[in-house]
Amino acid sequence: MAEKACRKCMRIIVTPDASRRKSKKGEAAVDEKPPVCELCNSSDLSDEWSGLLIILDPKKSEISQKVGAEIPGNYALRVR
Repeated sequence: MAEKACRKCMRIIVTPDASRRKSKKGEAAVDEKPPVCELCNSSDLSDEWSGLLIILDPKKSEISQKVGAEIPGNYALRVR
């Protein structure tokens, strides 16, 4: 599994590894949809991110209010 960060909302998304998607010999290749962010439905994801912010309770967290995170989850601090 690979972790990518959404460039729009900074949410970290776990995506299937590309090497595991190969079809077995004799089977047709399966067309898979590109990964999208569950939070904002953006497909603009990046492998290059740094810093990890884990939000458990956004209503009680001052940091989540500063970064605008309204839903619990893992967020990147910087996405390139």
